[in-house]
Amino acid sequence: MNFFENITFRKARSQSLTELSSANSSTISLKLDGSTNSIPNISTDNNIIVIEDLKQKIELLSTQLNLAHERINYLSNENKEIKETLNVMLNYYEGHKKKTEKIYTEENPSNRHKNIITTHENSEYNSKNEPHSIENTQNVIIPSTIYHDKLSKCRIRENNNKEKIQNKLCIISANKTSKILSIAEERFKNTQICHWLYPNCGIRHLIKNIHKKLHEYTMDDHCVILIGEEDFRKTENYFEIITEIRNTLKLIQNTNIIICLPTYKYSNLSPVFNWRIETFNNLLYLDITTYNYAYLLDCNLNLKCDYSMFSKYTGRVNNGGMKNIFDNIFLLVNNNCKSSAAKSRSITYCDKSTHTEEMSNMNNLNITKTPDHLFRV
Repeated sequence: MNFFENITFRKARSQSLTELSSANSSTISLKLDGSTNSIPNISTDNNIIVIEDLKQKIELLSTQLNLAHERINYLSNENKEIKETLNVMLNYYEGHKKKTEKIYTEENPSNRHKNIITTHENSEYNSKNEPHSIENTQNVIIPSTIYHDKLSKCRIRENNNKEKIQNKLCIISANKTSKILSIAEERFKNTQICHWLYPNCGIRHLIKNIHKKLHEYTMDDHCVILIGEEDFRKTENYFEIITEIRNTLKLIQNTNIIICLPTYKYSNLSPVFNWRIETFNNLLYLDITTYNYAYLLDCNLNLKCDYSMFSKYTGRVNNGGMKNIFDNIFLLVNNNCKSSAAKSRSITYCDKSTHTEEMSNMNNLNITKTPDHLFRV
């Protein structure tokens, strides 16, 4: 007999709906908590960035403020030094002012009255476009007891202190062997000389931008162009070169231009070179006498065919020959250029009654011919 047959066993209690819902909610909350923990705290990071940015700005402003303070201190010190220097200069000025006032103190103050003196100043600088004299009238208040000899001494001192205006001479050349500047300074004393040296350059380069070099020159000044030998080492189109010379120099109307013809070589090995020189000189002479745009100087006129004026080794003109050339330039400047410039605007025209007759034969337009022995090989 089974003892448990008449016993009824009760089933185990099952979970209720409320417990299931609470369990599910707890599970969901756990899942959400895990997911939210993986997301960064955005608001916290933004605050850190803003704070760092503000710190950097504060540091920058602090640095700028320190620099400003240093600058203010420096300017304050500099201002203090300037004030001290100014006070020293004012004291110096006041001291000298008192000394100079003593010179003009009168012996009898009761006889003071005004004297009006008219002064006439002669200008030392005369040109075509300016009057020969400048008359200035000044009203000077002086005491009556000043002696005339004192006034004359003061005027003499004022005239001596005036800056003397010198005439200008511009030299443009390609000769680097001769001492052109020294020779010119020795011959043209009391003249402001400027030497533009272009070694181994042709005529086109010598006259390039010449108007810029001469823009401050006047009718009392001169420009000397010494044509070198670069364009005669080989045969060139001399018509084009001369045309370019004419077109360039015709634009210069404010001063005198003197073109020095190229010189021959005193050598038996230079007959072709001398032939080119003679051809060019004749063509340039014809062009200048036709268009009258420059003075022309025949440098070969007074040169002696010996080694006193030519180099023994190269055949070129040496310092002795260059001195002879500048003697002729000096005569041309003092005798012809000034007289013709005073007459009319045709300053570039050589007066045939004086200098040109010496340079050329009136029956033959060719200028100084090449010596025959320079054509022999």
